[in-house]
Amino acid sequence: MNGTTGQGTGQAMAWITLWARESFAERWYRDAAAQAGPGGGADERRREIVFAICLAESYLYEWVRDHIYPDDEASLLAVFPNRVKRPLIDRWKDVATELHRRGRMTVQPTFSRTGWTDLATLVDYRNGLVHAGASRPINLQTPSAVAAPVPSASTLVSMIPGWPTNTVVAEISELHRCAGTPPPAWLLPV
Repeated sequence: MNGTTGQGTGQAMAWITLWARESFAERWYRDAAAQAGPGGGADERRREIVFAICLAESYLYEWVRDHIYPDDEASLLAVFPNRVKRPLIDRWKDVATELHRRGRMTVQPTFSRTGWTDLATLVDYRNGLVHAGASRPINLQTPSAVAAPVPSASTLVSMIPGWPTNTVVAEISELHRCAGTPPPAWLLPV
């Protein structure tokens, strides 16, 4: 809501902007961590992957909104333009690079580390689960005849519980390391 002060002529006008904010990252973390327990199977890994990527998506925005540019709508919109949709991996790189360029991250993040490639793999798995790539059939006579499911059922069954959540936690921690800011107390490996 916008308002003005100084109703008379010749008086300066000041704009007041009121914001209502919702934060979901910590909730997504709890959802992912709840699926990461030992003894879980393919369904727990499937849910953990989706929840972990939801954590990554929410955290990136909420961190910039609340800790990097609190009360600075113009800078927030410059980093996260309205209605611009980018894949998470591209957005993460773009945001980190822009924050470094603007002096908000003291260290330039690198995107060739194992943790970064793990995050990209995790995003591919989430995309496969959500967009039905995991539901592709396997041609048993000529397996290379069609694209293989991603992730495959065997990938989900053999995945280490906690790997999806810990992958995202590590990349969020890397953002904090590069920015010189402490991660939230709730953000722990599972």
